[in-house]
Amino acid sequence: MNKPEGEVSKKAAARINNAVQWLLLFSHKKRVYSKETKKSYWFLLNFITLTLSGDQAHSDEHVKNHMLYPFLRWMARSHNAGLYVWKAEAQKNGNIHFHITTNTFIHWKSIRRKWNSIQSKHGYMKKWTEGNVRGDPNSTDVHAVIKTDQIAKYMVKYMVKNSPDRRLITGRLWACSPQLSAISVSLDEHDNGFSECAEMISRQSEIKKLDHATLFLHRPLNRMKIHSLLREKLTEQYKKIRTKINTQTYFTTD
Repeated sequence: MNKPEGEVSKKAAARINNAVQWLLLFSHKKRVYSKETKKSYWFLLNFITLTLSGDQAHSDEHVKNHMLYPFLRWMARSHNAGLYVWKAEAQKNGNIHFHITTNTFIHWKSIRRKWNSIQSKHGYMKKWTEGNVRGDPNSTDVHAVIKTDQIAKYMVKYMVKNSPDRRLITGRLWACSPQLSAISVSLDEHDNGFSECAEMISRQSEIKKLDHATLFLHRPLNRMKIHSLLREKLTEQYKKIRTKINTQTYFTTD
């Protein structure tokens, strides 16, 4: 994906923006049922934060390889969370922590239990399991998002920000799920209806001329009138995702 030097570059920021836009396009407000509380909720996205419950005793790479990645695999395996974006950064105390956003509903109690279980295997729960201290530290923070207004702008700003007063993270700073990174839609003159689709996009876009290309800058696809050809291409991508994961989300361009 990328080889960072401790900060999110402009190129990486563009890739994060791209991943977030795809995540939002294939997300939709839905009613979900929680076995944990036996209640139903309106849901669009989860913002998950994972922190360490003790002083960081391992390298950033170790924490990512042996703690973050197993957590992401658990999300995908146990909750069908096939679409997500994550970002690593340092806290003021120097500990690495992670921000994850996904369009799959996972109850906060399940998230905390799993993360604390992973922490325990690597020695970060010792002070919480000794003496009279409770054994369930507040190591996670989960916020569900329903409203879509300005959400993409907020997410991208949050994911790409650099903190000059914090230490630099070593290794990979962010990534998205394989299903999300594999999404790609292309149109060319061999597609039936290409000219009409290109004309519709150009009418809805701000045109920017470059030396060797023309850019059409338009609003997010989930808020623009979509030509049938583009809808067909997007539907093909969605079907590919559904064959790989039994996702909770559904896609509509109506």
